[in-house]
Amino acid sequence: MDRTPAVEEAQRYLQQITIKKIRVQWLTKEAINGVAQHNYTSGKQLQELTTKSDNFQPFAGVKYWAAFVCIGNPSPFPK
Repeated sequence: MDRTPAVEEAQRYLQQITIKKIRVQWLTKEAINGVAQHNYTSGKQLQELTTKSDNFQPFAGVKYWAAFVCIGNPSPFPK
């Protein structure tokens, strides 16, 4: 895949991912506790996400994906 489409795909992924898709891996008690050991505020934010509906898109906002840009050579990565 070329780099530019790869960046665009990553942006779409963040825009469209739902709580349902991340609940199993990122929003478990173990994961939240592990994060909270290093950063209490981040742990609290993850805990808040567990209360959201399965269809909620937590990273749909521009601030989460707009920084993904392709700078330089947009050709595919060498194999």
